[in-house]
Amino acid sequence: MIEVAVALVVLGVALLLGLGLLAQQRKVLTRLEASQEANRALEGALEALRSGTVELHEGMIVVPTPTGTVRSASGLSVVVRAWRAEPPADLFRATAEVRYRVLGEQRVRTVETLFWKPGKLKVE
Repeated sequence: MIEVAVALVVLGVALLLGLGLLAQQRKVLTRLEASQEANRALEGALEALRSGTVELHEGMIVVPTPTGTVRSASGLSVVVRAWRAEPPADLFRATAEVRYRVLGEQRVRTVETLFWKPGKLKVE
């Protein structure tokens, strides 16, 4: 009888631990989805700069995020800061930053990259 009681206690503890993990899974999944969404927005912003859809210039560049895609992350915004890297004059250094809020927590992802835009600087 004592063995059965001990086995039930061990089983109960294991089930309680399993329920805790199951409850956390939803939060982890939401964070992962928000992170993926932020990465896609960051990639889209960098691609827009590479393709010339958004004009590359020195200073702060606000890149529009696609509407209707924000599900997990709220307040998603992408900002790129660019400046000329010397030398050569046609090389830009850029820091792209995406800010978003998930489960009440503010998150930031940052990527640094270089852009080559030949002919953007007029040499006189």
